[in-house]
Amino acid sequence: DLKIPQKGMARLLEVLKGLDPDRFLLLMAGKCSEEWKEALAHFEVVDFGYIREQQKMNEFYAMADLMVNPSTYETFGLVGIEAMASGTPVISFDICAMREIIGEDGGWLVEQTDTGNLAETLVYLTTHPEEVKAKAAVCRSRVTERYGESRMLDQFETLYKLVKYGQK
Repeated sequence: DLKIPQKGMARLLEVLKGLDPDRFLLLMAGKCSEEWKEALAHFEVVDFGYIREQQKMNEFYAMADLMVNPSTYETFGLVGIEAMASGTPVISFDICAMREIIGEDGGWLVEQTDTGNLAETLVYLTTHPEEVKAKAAVCRSRVTERYGESRMLDQFETLYKLVKYGQK
């Protein structure tokens, strides 16, 4: 949504306008406004619309070589985690928790809200697909290690004990 600045869609649109449309196929999910459709008319776009089922969302992420998260504010970065869990590395601005989530092996962090650097990184990755494949090969295991169900349950249990008893 271009009306919510924190989502970063206006920044992403700025980046896309400067890219060679012959080098990118865009996969989109969610509500695509007429303004977006018009702005992306020169790209090949596959629009999946709004996806409600988690399994279909996982499949959507897995189709992509790379997921771009243009947000300028993230409280946790669940979209990045979902993409990485599907084996898709993430490129994101270096904001909030994204450094912790993406790390060195889950994708690329771009200097905070620098659209020029984001565009340069995207162009670079089109000519270095081996880097994308290398990150794709490990990003799922990174998410499983850090955010897997058993680890999260153990961490919640530890937190509850700490709050209740003041001990680990």
